[in-house]
Amino acid sequence: MFLSIFDLSGIQSFIFATNKLREIAGASAIVRNALSLNVPNLIKKYTGAEKIYIGGGNALVKFNYEKDAKEFARELQKMVFLQSGGALRICFAIIKADENKSLAENQKKLMEELDKNKKTAPNVFTAKGFSINAHENTTFEPFLLFGNKVNTKTKHFKLNSYEQCDDEKCFVDNFDIYKVNEEGEKNYLAVIHIDGNTMGIRIREFVENLSKELSLAEQLKKLAVLSEEIDQTFHNVLDETIKRMFSDKDELPFRKVICDGDDITVICLAKDAFKFVEIFMDLLSEKYLPSLGKDKKITAGAGVAIVKFRFPFYTAYEIAEQLCKNAKRKALDLGYSGENSKSSMDFHVCYGGITTEIKKFRNQNYKQKDFNLSLRPYVFGASDKNFDYKNGFEQSLKDFYYGEDKMFAKNKLKELRNAYVIGINAAKQYSEMIKARHKDKEDEKAVQTIADNIVEIKSGKFQGKYAKYFDVLDVLDFLAPDGVEEDNG
Repeated sequence: MFLSIFDLSGIQSFIFATNKLREIAGASAIVRNALSLNVPNLIKKYTGAEKIYIGGGNALVKFNYEKDAKEFARELQKMVFLQSGGALRICFAIIKADENKSLAENQKKLMEELDKNKKTAPNVFTAKGFSINAHENTTFEPFLLFGNKVNTKTKHFKLNSYEQCDDEKCFVDNFDIYKVNEEGEKNYLAVIHIDGNTMGIRIREFVENLSKELSLAEQLKKLAVLSEEIDQTFHNVLDETIKRMFSDKDELPFRKVICDGDDITVICLAKDAFKFVEIFMDLLSEKYLPSLGKDKKITAGAGVAIVKFRFPFYTAYEIAEQLCKNAKRKALDLGYSGENSKSSMDFHVCYGGITTEIKKFRNQNYKQKDFNLSLRPYVFGASDKNFDYKNGFEQSLKDFYYGEDKMFAKNKLKELRNAYVIGINAAKQYSEMIKARHKDKEDEKAVQTIADNIVEIKSGKFQGKYAKYFDVLDVLDFLAPDGVEEDNG
């Protein structure tokens, strides 16, 4: 028995090389099919070959013969190269399985071989054409003639892939129609990246704990079942979230970009982003993986990068990925790990220039001498309400309402955000000002709540003073529901 692992690289740069949704959707389909479609189709040619799992940009396949494994690898590399115009790359490793050892031991050897091959494999470059050709400005690829259309090779393959994706036609292929809302204000887009918590660790522990009485072939089958459960669970949660979000629309202002195992990336309007993450995490909390047992909760981290329409998607994805890591780290720092794991989210609005190092940006702009501007990331179900998404972040938004359907004017609330940035004394002065401005009985309680705009955490890793409302004010334009009367007094 021989085990082969195949690793797909260059995914993000291939998908996000453009801001054009058709090309992004086409590239996403090529990436999705590179392993999930090509491997099952190609494997039929080899007697006894069996797919173990596909996910996370990897595929694990079992072969009876080494020559089959090598031929399969060459064929898969060729297929992916041609389908992506040479932009995607397959690295692989093959080992002779030791059936006297566990799956965990064989996997470790296989991954070591893959790491070695990835470091030593030469880069593959496609011919860019002759100097007489016109070249695309950003990638410098030559324009070529495909039928009666002129395009670069990579864009041609992406657009051709998009045209074949019938299941994607319900999503918009251009967000520009949503660029301005009904009030004439500019909309923003959100790139959302979601990644399962400690899924790699759980899979490793699952493999290590498989009964030693099982043969290697039987252990591989159990791993295949678990892999399918993970993939189906996250796919189903994503599809159900989309249905709940957009049940009344024919063309959805949304685009699935990556959906690979527990790794999900989507693009939507910024005003839909927070609701999307909340619904997704609520649905995910109801699921479990049968192979791991009902007591093993599934949780995830989410990063939301809110950007202008012309902001480069590749940079937005990098920011969303950083935010996702921040969210997962915050949950761990608060003690939510293992059996007590909880989902979490972080977000950032790119109002100005491009910011790729979130940690550096926040250290420079959010940390002041006397207090911190931001409480984010937030955890779903945190015991400390200050860090809890629903009882902290969402409650902060509710604090801005009074009566049945009135809300303090946004421009007045944003004065508090500006006061926070100036410093803690300015925030206290704002409290006195808002108390003097609002003296009606109807809003007395709400005014007192907003006036109390500094929270202090007295112990633990996050000890210190924080701006209670800065986070919600930072994204207020993307949170306040329609049809609410603003008090402009």
